[in-house]
Amino acid sequence: MYIIWEDERKLKIDKIVNKKPITDLSRGLVGMEYTCMINGKVGHLYSGDFNRWYVEMFY
Repeated sequence: MYIIWEDERKLKIDKIVNKKPITDLSRGLVGMEYTCMINGKVGHLYSGDFNRWYVEMFY
């Protein structure tokens, strides 16, 4: 699996480490949180309403 940006850059999702439901009203998120290894770094993917995905990376 890959994250593909609008400019067609790709980030490879190496592994999904954890999956859990999330409700974070301060950020307006209600959906699922996926903790992943992305290009060797820990990141979070959030799926929310309206089929939108959000990415948070840790460097």
